[in-house]
Amino acid sequence: MSWALRVYTEQAWAPWQEITEIISGLTMRAELHGGVQAISFDIADDYVGAYRWAYDHIGAQLYVFDNAVNPPVAEGVIFEPAISQEGSRIQGFGPWTAYMFNQVYNNTATWVAAGQTGAQVAAILTADCPGVNTDQSNINEPGTNNFPWQPSDNAYPGDLIPDLAALSDAAGAEWYFWLKSAPMTGTTPAAPLPYFKPASAITKVYQCWREDIVDLELRPSLSELGNDMRVMYRDAAGSQNQTVSAIDADSQARYWLRERWDMDLGTAPAAAALQYRDQLLARYKDPIQVASFTLNTWVYDEWGGKWPLWRVIADFPVKFTVNDLIPDSTVLGHTLDYKRTFISLAAEYDHDANTLRIVPDTEDNRADALLARHRAFQ
Repeated sequence: MSWALRVYTEQAWAPWQEITEIISGLTMRAELHGGVQAISFDIADDYVGAYRWAYDHIGAQLYVFDNAVNPPVAEGVIFEPAISQEGSRIQGFGPWTAYMFNQVYNNTATWVAAGQTGAQVAAILTADCPGVNTDQSNINEPGTNNFPWQPSDNAYPGDLIPDLAALSDAAGAEWYFWLKSAPMTGTTPAAPLPYFKPASAITKVYQCWREDIVDLELRPSLSELGNDMRVMYRDAAGSQNQTVSAIDADSQARYWLRERWDMDLGTAPAAAALQYRDQLLARYKDPIQVASFTLNTWVYDEWGGKWPLWRVIADFPVKFTVNDLIPDSTVLGHTLDYKRTFISLAAEYDHDANTLRIVPDTEDNRADALLARHRAFQ
């Protein structure tokens, strides 16, 4: 990697400090929602030097650069320098933590006026996220009204926006919010750009094969099986209601009857409750498969071009194809998990070990992030 780690202090006489040669143990982690979550590294020094560096730089901005490419690979703010006799382990948090949990949003009048979820996300960013770029051209509109559901007062944008994403759209598609580094103007950094988009808008695809993978784990489970589904909900007046059952006869015949009637959506329209009931059934009628794996070689783009592992952090969020993850149905005779291309929900890159840990979403993206949705309505 032709890379550089620099600290930006906004001091006019010397805003940039190059620290590439004095650090080790660089790791970068990204997740959905949010994007880059953490940048960590070690600075070896004596106790006095470590103490001085930590307190001189806490609160400063961090940037990881690929020296040939603009915008930065990742960025963050130094939140937690851990001082020891051997030096400092520096913990930088990404823009999600740095800028989405500073001011509370409590304008209930604006909440009702915004109406739809995309407009509401934009209003929250404008009102209470001054560290985020004002360019909102990548905020899409799901077209879902958030009324009658409303948040309690004095909630952080970082808590509200995932709940809004969980409202989904009329097609039941999964929606994500993330912040991404913006191109720099010369040597001046720009505020990170906000994105609010459906899963289908995540188009960057990397691929690999099982021979590229270590620590592969596939774990199908019946623990969450549900093939007779109802949901509870409340109308705007607060009256408790429950949908009628939706069943999947094939699942019941293959396994057994498993009722899931304990899902409470909170305040929601009747039509939305039926939609969410059907999506619950689509997700839980078959075994849920959990997967994770680590790469320690390269990743390949959709045309077969070879890229270093850290490129996934720079392009996050991305989709991944593991070309031979699931045995072919013509060999097995059947397959319960036909999905080999999935969104990467989390990625962690370790520079010294040259490894990339991937946690994929192996669920049907049209079933939405249902657990997150339930938390949003409760």
